[in-house]
Amino acid sequence: IAAIAVTVDEPMLQGSATLIVLVVMLAAQTFAKPFIDAKTDLLDFAALCCSMLYTMAGMLFYPSVTQRAQGHLCAHGSDNAFCAKDSAVKDTTAVIALLMIVLTLFVAGGV
Repeated sequence: IAAIAVTVDEPMLQGSATLIVLVVMLAAQTFAKPFIDAKTDLLDFAALCCSMLYTMAGMLFYPSVTQRAQGHLCAHGSDNAFCAKDSAVKDTTAVIALLMIVLTLFVAGGV
């Protein structure tokens, strides 16, 4: 995950790549259950879920997504021309985040 932060400059791409890595880690952890104690497996599962929620919240509440909107706070439904693309990207990110939550719950069904 640290390599993503170093190599990728776009915040939304960083968040998306991080979510993909976390989903893969969650699936591997759920399948392998690498710890002897079941409580430790549950703790690792909860930590990965919290990391995913933290990443999704960062993506959703990032003040300005597009380069053109940098330095402006674009409220949802704003009439500013430079905020239109920003709002569309945030809407798409919200849908992707919801899909990631559903995928996480689906993967977690094995817990």
